[in-house]
Amino acid sequence: MKQNKNLIYGLIVIAGMLLAYVTTQNEVKPVQEDQHEHVTQKPQVTNRGKMPISLQPGFTQIGRIQVKAPKTWQKETPSSNMRVAQFRLPKVSGDAEDASIAVFSGIGGGVDGNIDRWLGQFKRADGKPMADFASISTETKGTIKITYVSAEGIFLASSMGGAGEEKRNFKLMAAIVETETEPYFFKGTGPVKTIDAFEKEFVRFIESIVAL
Repeated sequence: MKQNKNLIYGLIVIAGMLLAYVTTQNEVKPVQEDQHEHVTQKPQVTNRGKMPISLQPGFTQIGRIQVKAPKTWQKETPSSNMRVAQFRLPKVSGDAEDASIAVFSGIGGGVDGNIDRWLGQFKRADGKPMADFASISTETKGTIKITYVSAEGIFLASSMGGAGEEKRNFKLMAAIVETETEPYFFKGTGPVKTIDAFEKEFVRFIESIVAL
């Protein structure tokens, strides 16, 4: 009789331990699922630093900056994955084609290296060094440093196979904007008359930049 009671007590203890184990597992499981769901919903960073921001009226986002583009500028889908933005400026009367502005970030070479590269895409008819005739100036706007570059001559347009068409009477209108986080490179090229017509707008465009 005593043995039966011990057996019953033993079964009760085992049943209690099993019940406690099942209850513990049911309490832990939802926490594990919540953690997994949180990981799978973690936002992914795309487009070289682009993030959601509150845009000022009339401004457009480029990476970690916002800028106000003139209404006459047509924003286009970048033609290569090296560009973070691209604009087309309509040609003025007498010019054969439109001008364009390409915007880059995350590229190497620094300020001086990119200026040298851009000037190397132009040449003068007299063969003299383009750097001797380029205009380069700098200014500071708050925490942003801006370097402006302009030059005109024969533009050595590139193509998929290497050197492309030589375009005479072309002009470079560029700016390198150094923010606290990263630099942005704005390279405009086009016929001289068209670039000259948009030069003041370009300066206002650059000076409107707000870093985030």
